[in-house]
Amino acid sequence: MPYEVDIQAQQDYVRVHVTGERRYGDAALEASQAGRQIVESCRNADNYRVLLVLNLRGRLSATDSYEIVEDAKDYGWDHAYKLAFVDTNRESVEDVRFTETVAVNRAYSVKAFTKEAEAIEWLLDGPA
Repeated sequence: MPYEVDIQAQQDYVRVHVTGERRYGDAALEASQAGRQIVESCRNADNYRVLLVLNLRGRLSATDSYEIVEDAKDYGWDHAYKLAFVDTNRESVEDVRFTETVAVNRAYSVKAFTKEAEAIEWLLDGPA
């Protein structure tokens, strides 16, 4: 897996920092492998608020975005989770926003940000 995943349970949320290279057209598989780790960590911490900081090179295809959301239920991601994305790669910000749209259309609580402080504020506001 070309992604390095660092997961840290904070007091009010689980912070996930992902680094590496997106492979256009293969990102859904890579995301599901990271997603399994995130779900396990959230369950262990009994905390379903996730701050996902993406420091990934490369772009997401529209198919990848769709598959990332569709595959999430297969490894245990459900509507109890609240997820804030922070994409540090300016090249893929719109790709992540499209992923947000796909997720929101499926009633997931997901929002994309470019600033971590704003993401944390949204994440901690309201129910998980």
